[in-house]
Amino acid sequence: MDGVASGPCTIYDDGYLFFSGYLKNNYREGRGKEYDRNGNLISDGFYSKGKKLNIKPSKEMGKGYWEEYDEN
Repeated sequence: MDGVASGPCTIYDDGYLFFSGYLKNNYREGRGKEYDRNGNLISDGFYSKGKKLNIKPSKEMGKGYWEEYDEN
C-alpha cells in the first residue's frame, strides 16, 4: 500500500542507527533492536503494534529462550 511501511527496516535518527527490525503497517512488529548514538545495542526485544513487549532474549538459557519481566 502507498504510504504504509511493511517489511524489514533500518531506522536512522540524525544519521545514527536507531532501530533495526521489522515494520508492519507502519508499526514495529516482531523482534527489533535499538541502538544508542555510539552504535551500542541498548534494547533487544519484541514489539506488537508498535509497543515493546516485556520479554527479552535469555542469556542464561541460550538461543531460542526468552525472559518475561515487569517494570520493577
